[in-house]
Amino acid sequence: MTMPPPDEATSQPAVEGADPILKIREERESEEIRGFRDKGRTALNLLYQLVRNFQLYEPDNVVFQRPVEDFDGLIRDLTGSLGEVRLLLVEGQPYIGDLRIRLDSANTASVGFLANWLDDLGLGGWSFEPAPNQDAIRQFFYKFARTRTADEDSLEEIQTAVAQGGFDWAAPHPPQRFRDEGEEELEEVGVTTRRAANVFEHGMAAVRGFFGMMGKTGVGPALDARKAINSIVDMTIAGSQHAMAINMLTDSDNPLFTHSMHVANLSVAIGRYLDIPRQYLAELGLCGLFHDTGFAELPPDFGWAQDGGDPQLRLQAHTVLGFRAQLRQRGYHQGRLVRALVNLEHHLGQDDRGREPWDDPRIPLHPFSRIVCVADAYDTLLTDTPTRKALLPPQALREIWSGRQTRFEPVVVQALVNIMGLYPFGTLLEISDGSLAVVVERGHGAASFDRPGIHIAVGGGTLKEGDLFDLSSVPPQELSIVAVHDPREKDIDLVDVLFPDQNNGDGS
Repeated sequence: MTMPPPDEATSQPAVEGADPILKIREERESEEIRGFRDKGRTALNLLYQLVRNFQLYEPDNVVFQRPVEDFDGLIRDLTGSLGEVRLLLVEGQPYIGDLRIRLDSANTASVGFLANWLDDLGLGGWSFEPAPNQDAIRQFFYKFARTRTADEDSLEEIQTAVAQGGFDWAAPHPPQRFRDEGEEELEEVGVTTRRAANVFEHGMAAVRGFFGMMGKTGVGPALDARKAINSIVDMTIAGSQHAMAINMLTDSDNPLFTHSMHVANLSVAIGRYLDIPRQYLAELGLCGLFHDTGFAELPPDFGWAQDGGDPQLRLQAHTVLGFRAQLRQRGYHQGRLVRALVNLEHHLGQDDRGREPWDDPRIPLHPFSRIVCVADAYDTLLTDTPTRKALLPPQALREIWSGRQTRFEPVVVQALVNIMGLYPFGTLLEISDGSLAVVVERGHGAASFDRPGIHIAVGGGTLKEGDLFDLSSVPPQELSIVAVHDPREKDIDLVDVLFPDQNNGDGS
């Protein structure tokens, strides 16, 4: 089957104010969330009182007794629900965790005071867990209420001071800021595959840490994973084709974790194309990263070597196990519930709703589930499994395209095609001058849909090894695409071509 080029109307990202089927809509706040905001406001006021008073008085002053007791009790109360209590200021806006604390006139002065204090420390906020005793709280605030260090090594200095003081129940956070849609930082203008490799390595470490701890305690830390996903979001906003390089890296010892990174990265790219706001892209990425949580709780051979060797048993079992595992995670926030839902829904096709006893076809699948479903299927088709050989990228894209009216959400499939072009990132092409080249950038617009940017792996008559070349810059009569090849059959390691600084092909 041949895929048509994208429609002109859909060949560019959706404009601001567009309302595609996957546009995320804010839901009404629950009573619980409003309660957390109120407690966050109280925590903010107590923080202000403690810092201000400890700048004026010695720690044994009676003025501290009540605010220290209240702060201790509130942190213990919130930790039971949130796991850790993060109090942050982002461009003057206070947050508890991911929830913004709404200000009134009574809070304005205290927030301004705290902003100046954090600026003096070179920080953006603190995370707190219950302190061992109230005297430890007094010593902490006596130490840091009077500290001034705002040089480029501020965070490292504060972390050292925290460790030396024995305040392991508190953690400093660097300054943070909002980003306007489409904004690019100067350091991201020259995004390279080296950065993609770093993001992949950090993401793999975060996934290992999450599943390793979950295997021991049932609960995994998601903070490092969130940092890795934010790096993916940054790369995608700066230039999605560079971010696609992440999907070329693998770790042969951890195929599940590799797949999770690939799905997260591709989900973010699709979400970005569909104009999902930045603050939701990170949650979408986390949904992709943890969509197969249930596989980590299955025996390795379940569904392959037993029960008749039916792989469908793995699909049926891992979605429910992943749903339950995500609900076990600490913290109360909507993101955790959405991750659980995506675990449950990401294998439900549009044409087989109601197959599972818990699936009510009258209820639409969550938008993130529809995105992760496509990203998961595409990456799976590119991977060898016990039942079939991996497809080449154009073959996998055609397979996804063929299911756009049945299994997959058509809007998501169209977004994937528009992101990838006719020849997705990583496709090995034979060019008419005899060279072999790897696709590193899709053709731009409908006119160049089949004329991608390429990196020359093996030189020919016109193109030389190592060259970067945009096929759309010359007419097809001068240079054309002759064939698509399997890199293994040509003895070409795509990672060696695209990541010359990598020592091997496993991303390590």
